[in-house]
Amino acid sequence: MNSINALGKAYRSSNAHYLQLYWLKFSSSAAVATTTDSNIKIPNRIPRGPTDILKALEKTVNYDLTGPSYKFFDDPNLAPYHDRQGRLYSLAKNAGKKAARWVRNEHPELFTQVISEPPVMSYMPSTPITAETASEDLLFQTICDGKVSDAIKIYELMQEKNVDVAQDLQLSLLELLCFYNCEDPIPMDNEAERYYGQKFKKDQNINSWKDHPLVKTLFESLKPLGSAPYSALICGLYENGAKPEGDKLVEEAKQNNITLDVNAYNSIITRSITVYEKHDVKRDTLLDVLKEMDLKGVKPNLGTLNATMDVISRLGFRDKYNFTIQLMAEFNRQGVKPSLGTYAYVIRGLVGRNKPDPNLIIFVSSILKTLKGQTLEAKDASDLLFFEWVMKACAQCDNLSCAIECLELFMHSKNRMLLNGFKTNNFYNNFFQVLTVKADFETLVKYYKLLCPHAHTASPELYSTLFEACDLNCAIREVPELWKHYLGTGSLNEETLLKMFDVAKNVSALPDPAALEIRPVLGELSESFLTYKINAESQRVFEKVPLTTEMCNSLLVLLARGPHWSGVQTCLKHMSGKSMWPEKEALTQVLESCFANDNPSMAVAVIKYCHSNYGPKLELQSVASKFLKTDFLDQKLKDEIKEVFDDDSSSSSDGSSESDSSGSDSDDDSSESEDISVPKKTKPAVPKPDITKVTMK
Repeated sequence: MNSINALGKAYRSSNAHYLQLYWLKFSSSAAVATTTDSNIKIPNRIPRGPTDILKALEKTVNYDLTGPSYKFFDDPNLAPYHDRQGRLYSLAKNAGKKAARWVRNEHPELFTQVISEPPVMSYMPSTPITAETASEDLLFQTICDGKVSDAIKIYELMQEKNVDVAQDLQLSLLELLCFYNCEDPIPMDNEAERYYGQKFKKDQNINSWKDHPLVKTLFESLKPLGSAPYSALICGLYENGAKPEGDKLVEEAKQNNITLDVNAYNSIITRSITVYEKHDVKRDTLLDVLKEMDLKGVKPNLGTLNATMDVISRLGFRDKYNFTIQLMAEFNRQGVKPSLGTYAYVIRGLVGRNKPDPNLIIFVSSILKTLKGQTLEAKDASDLLFFEWVMKACAQCDNLSCAIECLELFMHSKNRMLLNGFKTNNFYNNFFQVLTVKADFETLVKYYKLLCPHAHTASPELYSTLFEACDLNCAIREVPELWKHYLGTGSLNEETLLKMFDVAKNVSALPDPAALEIRPVLGELSESFLTYKINAESQRVFEKVPLTTEMCNSLLVLLARGPHWSGVQTCLKHMSGKSMWPEKEALTQVLESCFANDNPSMAVAVIKYCHSNYGPKLELQSVASKFLKTDFLDQKLKDEIKEVFDDDSSSSSDGSSESDSSGSDSDDDSSESEDISVPKKTKPAVPKPDITKVTMK
């Protein structure tokens, strides 16, 4: 007991000693701090959002080019590996979302719990629209959400109840109807439809304006407000091709001394390109509109600049480059800075229809140097045209350095988000067009491995160029990988397939150790391709590129060099069933491979099978005579070959009647002695018709 008390006192004394030392250290450091810096500076609070940490983590992760996009990883087994599969995957996933949205809208009573915090209102069922629920607050919320049909229904219910609606709210409803042309827009969560659906810009020469009676009612009631209702309706009319109605409304506004806003003038500028006059008249019309804006004190914005550049890019006149630069300088003096869309329109105008402007590549090079290493943001809808037209200009001028700079800018940070699905494909096609013309083989393969097959699905023409480049540069090890990638694209071309087979035959025949290594790989790929095609034909699946005689002869060579004897047997059987004639060079390659791989039984089987199915026209006797002079065959196999050709010579020396009968007997004998595991089809006996019965009928 005393020992325990002694230990307790020692423990407490040691703790007190450590506390005393800690306090002395703390007090001394505090004293030093107070003496050295008496003014404590508290940093300003940095406002943080709930997703700032996620954004900071996102900057540390680069775009992965070694696999499919992250949006396809809901089910790795269905991950697409070319554009067509990606499109089907995205649209199928979007169809599931649309089905879920339909259930939410049709059965809102099923959604009674709010499981998100904070609640996401776009995922919740909308408020049912009835005469009791229709109010200004609900109308305002519906307009903010962009629900056109619901807004029209709420407004009509309020009019039936004689409920007054504020003018500001009526003006917002008019702007909504004019902006969306009285139709519900594609929901924002329909990402796939927006990504793959908007291929072409709306043609402003086609009148697609929905003349809804509510638009006229709202406009007549809001006319006293002046500029706002006129500008909203003019924008809607011009954007949807209703030029006569828009021109009439502009004249009415001029007669009433109503100054339109800048958005209306932007639509008027865009409309000037649709006037069917000479290019000089269109340019003068554009300048007149800009002068009118200056006289009325309407300050231009970025939309005005881009609309002006859009019109100029479509016109053809001399000294367009200097005229464009002067206009951009004038807008700059007005405080309007160009965006990516401005540069895109200038480049489109310099590319031209027949030949590019001499100043094109100078302008493109200066823009790329200015934007190098920057994270770009879209400020206008036309900014999505920037990368497409820059790379197209590089392809027109065959400028490799500018094309590589454009690609590096495109891959930097999130700049790749400034292109949609179809334009991204055009962007990469133009890039590889420059590479195939100007780059060396190492550069071409480098960027191919970087971008294909996940970021971009190469075209059959590009694969044909790649195979030809591999043949010229003796790139033996690249051929099997290109083979796999090309067959994985799903867009096969007969010309490209034949080029691929020819290059595979050429590189596998080279006297190089690498050629010997890839022969089994090419043989395996050939057998899998042959099996796939035969199975597709047996199941009556439509094949755009069926197997041809030239393809089968090339496959026969590659299978023999493998060697893949089962594939050789399958190929010969298929050719016999489709009445395809094998080339002598292909059969010679098969027999030489049998000799090189010490397979005499296979050589004899191939000779007997081909002789029995195709006859002496293949002229295999010279090849067989070479085997008879060597020790490659034993005496039994030599006797079998001699028997085949002796029977053929004896049958040819007999008469015509005897040769027919002996020929049928020899066919029966050969079918029984075949050793290639391919059953020969026996001809059914056809009974001779009775002449008397035929004449009576």
